[in-house]
Amino acid sequence: MRKQATSLPALTERDITGQIVDYLHVRGAWLLKTRGGLGQRRGVPDIVCCIRGLFVAIEVKRHKGVVTAWQREELTKIDLADGVAFVARSLEDVMAVVEPLIEVHPGRNREGRPWERLNPNV
Repeated sequence: MRKQATSLPALTERDITGQIVDYLHVRGAWLLKTRGGLGQRRGVPDIVCCIRGLFVAIEVKRHKGVVTAWQREELTKIDLADGVAFVARSLEDVMAVVEPLIEVHPGRNREGRPWERLNPNV
């Protein structure tokens, strides 16, 4: 009798988010993992970050997860404000967006921080 091949359990949204957060930290991003709930506007993406001076917002979903109208609206607003906003269903989705951004956006010279010119005590 042949053994049936067992597949790995599907990753949860929490697992996927953890992988993405770890990756963004390694790439030098500042990030905030939003929690949702009371006091937070509906539809705010799961992860908001700044990487090389670019604002990036990521809505994390499982493979079959559905993006709500609220979430779609927030992603559109971020896009219209010239931020980068997208839905990620895996770490690979994030890498496919972030790696090209890092390649073409050099960041800025750390000696030219504008807030230091405005307030030398910072």
